Amino acid sequence: MASHTVGAVFLTVAGVVLQYGRAEPGTALGSCMLAMNRHTSVLNAELHDDLGTDSSEHSDKLSSMLQYVTQQGALAGNRSNYTMSAEVSTALATFLEYLQSMHKKMIELHSADQSDIDEAIAMATNCRTGNAPPNTVVTLRSDHATCRQEQADLYDIKDEHCTDYDAQLSSKSHNVPSCDLSTISDPSVRTQFNLCLIQFHQWTQSLIKHYEECRVATENLAIQTRWCDLNQTRFESATCQVHGGFCACESRTTKHYNLRVEQVAKLVSNRKIDRSAGAHIECMVDVLTANATAENITEKFHNCKTESTNVTHLDVNYGNLPGASAECNITIGPCAKEWLDLEYTGKEWQLKAPPTTCLPCEAPNVCECSGHTQTIIARIAEGPWGGADCNSVYLGAPFCYTLPGACDDGVTSPREVGQEWSHAACRAQALAAGPSHGVFS
Repeated sequence: MASHTVGAVFLTVAGVVLQYGRAEPGTALGSCMLAMNRHTSVLNAELHDDLGTDSSEHSDKLSSMLQYVTQQGALAGNRSNYTMSAEVSTALATFLEYLQSMHKKMIELHSADQSDIDEAIAMATNCRTGNAPPNTVVTLRSDHATCRQEQADLYDIKDEHCTDYDAQLSSKSHNVPSCDLSTISDPSVRTQFNLCLIQFHQWTQSLIKHYEECRVATENLAIQTRWCDLNQTRFESATCQVHGGFCACESRTTKHYNLRVEQVAKLVSNRKIDRSAGAHIECMVDVLTANATAENITEKFHNCKTESTNVTHLDVNYGNLPGASAECNITIGPCAKEWLDLEYTGKEWQLKAPPTTCLPCEAPNVCECSGHTQTIIARIAEGPWGGADCNSVYLGAPFCYTLPGACDDGVTSPREVGQEWSHAACRAQALAAGPSHGVFS
């Protein structure tokens, strides 16, 4: 280091700053330093929203900042004949203020993204509190199967007793009394009637026990069948509710969480690159403004070249979604042949205790805008937020509020009760309107 002039070392440090930018070419502050005329894509858009300035202005500022600081370092040389002008001093102070503002905005955006991730996890967790839980289906499936097995057992008991009764009745069919009991109203033949009554009593006495066993078994089977049919209806209804409620909610919120994680991870990577590059510029400015008589300038240069900026404060905790339910792996609903085959066909009890008519799920809501709007979003100046006109844009695409479960991509709104927000509803509306009218055209 001793053989280098201060200006040469300064250019070397500038190269280190550029090297940081190569980690993510084409994005954010670091890549602006790598390609002076290349604009940032993600962070600059955020700064456009939050600092109220144009993205290209940020790119120009950052590129010019690096060039300016590097040039001043080269002009300073070994500092022996260099005096910093008031103009340069003011410019460097402005650079530091700009970088500090960017860092502050990074912290704010990081906090907002962490809140988004936490909200996405909460949405997925709420699927279990706002809908029939999957274990309801598991319980009712087991209850129904148990009931049907008991029904099949009662079928065997009824078959045994009634078959026995039929056999007893058949064995006595050859000696049925031939007398007439219809003469009961004629006193003159009462003696004959009484004798006939005794004959019928003797004939039926041996049958009544078998008949009663058959009758009771038949009634028990009928009662059990009605109870099992009710269990079946409950099971099928719960399956519809879980698939249309919990599983649909789990699918939507999982997709939303994965999308936000993917987006936020890119932003976090960009911000870390930006912060590292910005910290090196700040370090270079500090060298330029240092008191050469009181500080070791060469050592300060060396530190700028080798230091590693701690950016862990920009990390986002992505947490974990609740464990996915195996019940939601069954994508077909009640009454479809595949579902009937899975749930009923081939079961041990099916032939003796066949299921009653299956009740299909109600048709889902149509994927369309509900017409609900949120009017408290101050940053939307052109009209209500989330309306059916699909003029509101979120995550880069038009969206509107919908009824719960109406759209596959619907995400429960944390602020608007009874509403979800969806991009698909606006796409469907655009397709229906035709290519010349759609918001996506």
